[in-house]
Amino acid sequence: MAIFALPTAAAIGASIGKSVTSLGTDALNSILSKNGVSPSFFSTFKFLSFLDNSTSQWKSRLATLRNYTPEQRISFYISKMMENGPFHGSCVQYAELFGTAYDGKSGLDDRGKVSVELLEVFNTLADEKYFKGKESAVDGHTYPRNRILNRLDLAPDYMQVLQQRQAASINTGTRGNQQTIKPTPEGTEKNNTMIYVGIGFLVVIVAVILISQRKKS
Repeated sequence: MAIFALPTAAAIGASIGKSVTSLGTDALNSILSKNGVSPSFFSTFKFLSFLDNSTSQWKSRLATLRNYTPEQRISFYISKMMENGPFHGSCVQYAELFGTAYDGKSGLDDRGKVSVELLEVFNTLADEKYFKGKESAVDGHTYPRNRILNRLDLAPDYMQVLQQRQAASINTGTRGNQQTIKPTPEGTEKNNTMIYVGIGFLVVIVAVILISQRKKS
């Protein structure tokens, strides 16, 4: 199932003649404000990173980010990607502490709590800046794209936004020209397809063996 693209990220970038990595301040603030994140949030956001020698200061960041909303937490990492921050500290860290790769050991599980709009902006920035059309990116370790990008179908407003986009595309007669974004990173679907093919192949082999044994007996 595809979800029609929101007028954010690449769509807004196209409307103002820039890529998503060059979104204008007003356009980005509009997206953030709609999701409860004020522009002043970033000017007052400070960390005691000089006391923190953890990778990309994740300990001091987590201690501070606990006091903010899921929308503010993802917005912090969106701002880091907009500033061309390092891959691990700007992208991987969000996935591991709050997003797709959250394992319950540390951080906060924000899956299912962030709007489609913010998830799409995060995913688009990650693709443009770090993955660049590849299924993985390397930064000390290899990070599969489908373990870093957010699943859009987990967003609380996913079905509502999907219905709105479908209705809008039908009303304007532009369904065929609408850009679509898959609810899950493409790599996940490819991996599932390979798994299904492999299972089917094994079933065929087992069936052939059983039939041959029955013939011998």
